[in-house]
Amino acid sequence: MRTEMADSHLRVSPLQLGQSKYFRISITNTCNFRCYFCHNEGQQFERFPLSDLLTAEDFIWVSTIAHRAGFRKFKITGGEPTLNPRLLDIVRGIAQIGVEDLSMISNGTNLTHLAENLKMAGLMRLNISLYSMDRESFERDQQVGGRLLEIAISGVDAALNAGFTDLKLNYVFHGMHRLKEFYQVCSFARKRHITVVLLPILPVSLRTGDEQIALTTLYETIQAQGIATEELLIDSEGMEKRLITLSDNTKVLLRKDELAARQPFPACVTCPNRIDCREGVFPTRISCDGKLIRCLAKGMRPIDIREMIQFRESDQLMGLLSGAETQVIATQD
Repeated sequence: MRTEMADSHLRVSPLQLGQSKYFRISITNTCNFRCYFCHNEGQQFERFPLSDLLTAEDFIWVSTIAHRAGFRKFKITGGEPTLNPRLLDIVRGIAQIGVEDLSMISNGTNLTHLAENLKMAGLMRLNISLYSMDRESFERDQQVGGRLLEIAISGVDAALNAGFTDLKLNYVFHGMHRLKEFYQVCSFARKRHITVVLLPILPVSLRTGDEQIALTTLYETIQAQGIATEELLIDSEGMEKRLITLSDNTKVLLRKDELAARQPFPACVTCPNRIDCREGVFPTRISCDGKLIRCLAKGMRPIDIREMIQFRESDQLMGLLSGAETQVIATQD
């Protein structure tokens, strides 16, 4: 069994710490897609003008404090992060902090002209969301038209050409009726030596025809296609994942743990929304307008830290990020 935990000080369970060491930074809530199943990092879907967003210096300062507080894994998200014109400055600044892992999730549509510069700025890894190779399904689910599927595919190739060798494709599984589409994405990924991250759709996102499918059922579905090898990975959050190589050499990453069973905060025990934690139960998030979001299921309310950021109140932010005020946050009115 291989693990992704390289440092002994990361071996403390997040369940003991009461928080994660995984920090997600939403630098915009604007997106050129309208995926109905998107959780938008817990933010409101209204569009904010650039003047209402945190600045590049703000994001870098928050990340610096988070790194001092012990966070080790940083992911830049959105909305679509490539729509923030300050993206390269943000990546460059966070990379210079010396973080161990800096990645970004994107829909790929702007990577044809950004991928090489992102690599040079210090971005280490990329996850690209590619939910279908079928134009009709792609345009229906993402609520877009034009040539965006082809542009997204070009973005994947641009990322590979820029040197992002540990590239992953995120795929949200809508149900068995769309199994063929999943394997079309697998075929695309296999030809480019890319791993597909298979994700169940969130229960709050279901539309007519969608199926809420357990991870064990997804695993059995993959098994039926023929598994050549399988490796159990344990990441720095203690999450177990299966790295599966199918008989046709496609690589699929599938989480083993159902996240609703995890209870990293005291408030989780009685939370009525716990089933919504199938994605993102562990990461702490900073929203594009300066809110600290610990819980996508809204079991704990976001904390507005914009003034704290504006006045660079590092001790207060350190206290929040260190987990010292977890119980207070969990029970506040």
